[in-house]
Amino acid sequence: MSYVPYAPAARSVGNPLFGLSTRLGRAVITELRARRSLRKLLDHESYILDDMGLARVDIDWVLTLPLSVDAKAELHRLSNERRKARL
Repeated sequence: MSYVPYAPAARSVGNPLFGLSTRLGRAVITELRARRSLRKLLDHESYILDDMGLARVDIDWVLTLPLSVDAKAELHRLSNERRKARL
């Protein structure tokens, strides 16, 4: 008899759950990196954020959203609304 190592089905590349979990993992990592870059915006002075059409309150709010929500897209939407309100 030959030795065949045990490989769980969830870890095999051909398994659809493996592909799904890999994509979800990448999406979460991407979102966490995006939020880290958004967090760096809080280091800027308020007048610089205002020039960008952002407010600290908006940045704080998008950082509290669930990871399933694209924080950068939501902040962009809020920024556009803020710019339209100025005009």
